[in-house]
Amino acid sequence: MTESKVTKSLHHSVIRSMGGRYLNYIFQVLSLVIYSRLFPPEIFGIVASIQVFYVFFQLLSEAGIGPALINENNLSIEQRDGIFSFTILLGCVLSIVFYSATPLLVSFYNDSEISLAVPYVAFSILFFCASILPLASMQKDRQFIRIGVCDVLSEMVTLILVLIFFAYSIFSPLICLSIKGLLTASFRFLSYYISSKDTFFGRAKVGKEIHQIKIIYHFAIYQFLFNFVNYFSRNLDNILVGRYLGMSSLGIYDRSYQLMRYPLMLLTFAMTPAIQPVIQGSKDLSVIESVHRAFSRQLAIIGSFLGLGIFICSKEIVDIILGDSWSDVASIIKILALSIPVQVVLSTSGSFFQGMGKAKVLFKTGLYSMGIMVTMIFIGIVQKNLVSLSMLIVLAFYINFYINYYIMYKECFSKSSIKYLTIHTVIFLLFLSICILSYITGFESKVYINNYVSILIKGVLITALFSPLLINVVKGKMISDDRKE
Repeated sequence: MTESKVTKSLHHSVIRSMGGRYLNYIFQVLSLVIYSRLFPPEIFGIVASIQVFYVFFQLLSEAGIGPALINENNLSIEQRDGIFSFTILLGCVLSIVFYSATPLLVSFYNDSEISLAVPYVAFSILFFCASILPLASMQKDRQFIRIGVCDVLSEMVTLILVLIFFAYSIFSPLICLSIKGLLTASFRFLSYYISSKDTFFGRAKVGKEIHQIKIIYHFAIYQFLFNFVNYFSRNLDNILVGRYLGMSSLGIYDRSYQLMRYPLMLLTFAMTPAIQPVIQGSKDLSVIESVHRAFSRQLAIIGSFLGLGIFICSKEIVDIILGDSWSDVASIIKILALSIPVQVVLSTSGSFFQGMGKAKVLFKTGLYSMGIMVTMIFIGIVQKNLVSLSMLIVLAFYINFYINYYIMYKECFSKSSIKYLTIHTVIFLLFLSICILSYITGFESKVYINNYVSILIKGVLITALFSPLLINVVKGKMISDDRKE
């Protein structure tokens, strides 16, 4: 496959993926606005403390199976059904294990209320596991719009039910927020399963040949190991904040991180499902490297634009989305926004590793990233200050970026990474310089007339500042420039 065909295929796939994901993200933001006004930081903190461990069990249950299935081109009906049965059985076992760990979670956080929420979170693992194969089937066929519709319908039904439970006091506020995950996971499974009928793998059924999981074992094991170490890199901060700084601090930190993640969700999280199926179709590493370089450069510019917007408009964003009771979030999200450009680029690297069949190298980068991130988190927790912790996490992301791409270029592309890293360093330094300048001048802290007008004024100025670069990104000029090199 030529570079132009790979680029065109990637762009089309990304557009479909982003369209599907945006449907869901828009609804998630609207839901967050509602939930943040119904439930206080303490309730969010309790649920977030459980969610950290829920994510770990999601990791154990997924075990790299999804990406491995996307890379699989020859799968018989018996093999498909055997793998599907394996995921259901695994989900049952992990749900029971998670529920059995309730006393340990209560003891760890020293909060008895956690026991009320655990059952609802625990059994959502079963539905998550059962969704793995139907979801991978649609992702392999690039049915991203359909996936987005399934997600939105699931979120919508869940929101309606939670509001009914809350309004009529059917459950306590803690249970209402806890049951959200179980409802969403169950409705997603149902919609994915129904929609997977007309896919490459077809709609799976319960089969007897559970041992068929072995056919994707080699790829899946390194993907799982990467996810395992990446989990501690991305979630240890939540665990330790809840344990040593309290549930209220965890609620504030979790909401800050969640708001910061929305630009990542709008860009890379929406794009990454589309990358692996396209890259897998090309065996020419020089073509993949060229497409990757242009693609990530565009992401760095868009990420800088969005990161600056979050940094400058942090107070207004918090007031509008979360409300007055979450004012402490503004100072945290302002710092975390400094990592958005580097995270936007870094978050897509895994899909390129997967598409090139380099799951073992991906695992290696994950080990280095975990070591650096865990070190920074421990230093931040010792200081018992959310601001210091946030600054150290931002630093860790930048260090991990350089290590990650040095390894990618050395072990995957077999060429020097100096040019790639130099270009991105210039973009990052420009972004950080503008943020520092806006802080020194006090521009980022000013609110003009009201929150909405202030965001409009600041947004226009930021857009004008970035417009030459954004126009080039939209026109795809950077890709054409790369071809001339």
